[in-house]
Amino acid sequence: LYTPLLAGSAVGTITLRSACEPLRAMVEKAASANCKATFVRADMRNVDFNRKKVYATTGGSGNQELLELKYDKLIVAVGAQPNTFGIPGVQEHALFLKEAEDSAKLHA
Repeated sequence: LYTPLLAGSAVGTITLRSACEPLRAMVEKAASANCKATFVRADMRNVDFNRKKVYATTGGSGNQELLELKYDKLIVAVGAQPNTFGIPGVQEHALFLKEAEDSAKLHA
């Protein structure tokens, strides 16, 4: 998801599909080219660059699974939480335009 384009998709300048790049298609394409590609959505806890290992957790707070993953090439995509500055009601009622769902809600 290319977040700078979300505002344009919310007002109809572009379609939401134009702001999204599906990972599944890229992973399948890499796999069909005799490469091994794996997508893992997890919270990274540590990276051992010398041993080429990533330590991460997946799942909710109740049933987290600890992963130890080897890698040849590592792509790290960091995320961020919007700041509400402690204003009551902002978290529950605002659309931060950080996710495709927010853009779709605003466009509807």
